[in-house]
Amino acid sequence: MLSGAVNPSRARSLVEYFGRRTSDADYLAVMQYREAQRVAWLQLMAEKKLDAIVYATYDAPTTVIPADVLTNPRPIDDYGRGDNRGFSPSLGWPAITVPMGFTVEGLPAGLEMIGRPWSEAKLLGFAYAYEQGTRHRKAPGTVPGVGR
Repeated sequence: MLSGAVNPSRARSLVEYFGRRTSDADYLAVMQYREAQRVAWLQLMAEKKLDAIVYATYDAPTTVIPADVLTNPRPIDDYGRGDNRGFSPSLGWPAITVPMGFTVEGLPAGLEMIGRPWSEAKLLGFAYAYEQGTRHRKAPGTVPGVGR
């Protein structure tokens, strides 16, 4: 079932979803909650006249990946801390991430933009304008030829 190529603790967190079906008892509750969230966010965006919501892709410093991450079933790390990438999938709305600069350690930092359903063209326009205006995209110095 599992290939062994995924960290054991991450794999365990995915196993609970194997064999799940839309006919499961809790599926309706999940979909009702999702719809309530969609309505609330659409109302907020309409009230504030927003075409998109913009936020940091991660809002916490990065952490070191433990050396034993592929062999230790319970690695000690802060995996997922500050991870905001679940917002778009939880609503089922389009989003795009663009470079917004670098951390003090020199690691890339991303800015995510989420829009209303079917707003992909608008989001691509926002992302392009942001990238052209900021010029934050830089080729990685550690991988020659990538991004050039």
